[in-house]
Amino acid sequence: MAELLLCDPSQLYNLLNQTHGPKDYPDISDPTYLLLIDAREGWEYNESHITTATHLKWTSHPRSPVLPYGTGISTMRYIVVYDSRSSTLVENGPALECAQKLAKERVEPVHILKGGYERFSAVYPFLRSQKSLHTVHELENCQMWPLEFWSELAYLGRFIHARNEGLICSLKIRAVLTIGKGNFDPPAHVEHKHVVVSDAETGQDMDKQYKEACTFLDAHVSKGARILIACRSARNLSAAMAMAFLINTRSMSVKEAYSHVLQSQTQARPHRHVIEQLSRWEAACLGTKEKTDISSPQD
Repeated sequence: MAELLLCDPSQLYNLLNQTHGPKDYPDISDPTYLLLIDAREGWEYNESHITTATHLKWTSHPRSPVLPYGTGISTMRYIVVYDSRSSTLVENGPALECAQKLAKERVEPVHILKGGYERFSAVYPFLRSQKSLHTVHELENCQMWPLEFWSELAYLGRFIHARNEGLICSLKIRAVLTIGKGNFDPPAHVEHKHVVVSDAETGQDMDKQYKEACTFLDAHVSKGARILIACRSARNLSAAMAMAFLINTRSMSVKEAYSHVLQSQTQARPHRHVIEQLSRWEAACLGTKEKTDISSPQD
């Protein structure tokens, strides 16, 4: 029987926005990736639900959840259930009742969305939908949002996100830090800093850039303003900058920062020389004498 776990809204947000491959195909286009179940009443689901969610049917006498047919419950990578507002694993409600039945059919955990639809839709209103069916083509080409590596405050994304004025406004981002070659022009209404660096520059000392970038980011985060860190792929340079920020502001080691970033961006893969630079940055920020083993920073 599977374990029941609570899922924070930010965790579900990141699950819905994971991508893979060189063309960044959305993970939700894989039918074995995520089963998201809405356990509320039918009229509530029809009025509005979290995008890609499947509505749960119930028998009448006795009232019991009818598990979705043909979805491969036992092999699904992630299953998340939500109702209107469940926030614990002990309060009786449709989400818990459904999750308990699902848990009997699989080994991997079943998650219940903390705060339910009300909390999630309040934080991420742009992920509400009335659409109940999606084609593979639609899922492969749907809008992907930057990943959230600091709950409701700091995001990790690509240049395409930093240029998208509608996205920036929807997330209420106030400052954008971009890292990469050449110049970059974000939307005019946000504060912007660009760090010029190439993925191939193995010998560049980044301490100065990390210090300036962290000062820029912290000036906004300390006031509760949302930030976006972006590079071409969101897997190397921007992931490394997010790690440098966590090392500086939250006193994390390289290993801790890497593990934290991986929880939101599962494809984060900073290059070996970048990890070496971060190890030196860790020593400068935290005063540590032993450098992180750059061969396996996440262990």
